[in-house]
Amino acid sequence: MSAVRIPLAALATWGLVFASGGCSRDNALPNVQSPGEGRLPEVAGAPPGVPSGLSFLYDLGVRLKPNSAARARIPYVSITLNRTGCFGTCPMYRVTLNVDGTAEYQGTKHVSRIGTFVGRVQFYDFAQLALLAERAGFMNLRERYAADWTDDATTSLTIRGRTGKDKTIEDYGSFGPPELWALQRAIDGVVESIRWNEQ
Repeated sequence: MSAVRIPLAALATWGLVFASGGCSRDNALPNVQSPGEGRLPEVAGAPPGVPSGLSFLYDLGVRLKPNSAARARIPYVSITLNRTGCFGTCPMYRVTLNVDGTAEYQGTKHVSRIGTFVGRVQFYDFAQLALLAERAGFMNLRERYAADWTDDATTSLTIRGRTGKDKTIEDYGSFGPPELWALQRAIDGVVESIRWNEQ
């Protein structure tokens, strides 16, 4: 797959994990208190702009051991990115990330993984993508953006809310607003952070 930029959210997560005791996906989690079901801490030191009801994302215990209450606070349940081909070597793949941590990837062409794969998306990564979509006003954007040239790729992004309603935005030739581009690239970065297992 072509090089992508890892989102700051993912880098921050990795830095926090390493600083908290060298934890990786292959090692035991640090000894942190798991929040009780239904209990979510308010974190006074959360960054500006994070809604107070979601400041718990900056609690290490919730971040590493999210409970059902934490997952239920996230406004979206699934995020699907589909990249189509172009007249060239544009990556062709489809990925779906779910708030429950499950993830599925289908690589078609011009990517390092061809076929169907499954993996786990970190709760914090999914939550940050959901917040990025909220701050971008995803549900209020147009359903299609298109450049006036030919033979370029289309990126389709579908997000499902908790009501079950989907919103899909097609972006031909990367002609959408920068907020949409940033969300697409952030998803690319999260995809690269997942350990995928072939089906």
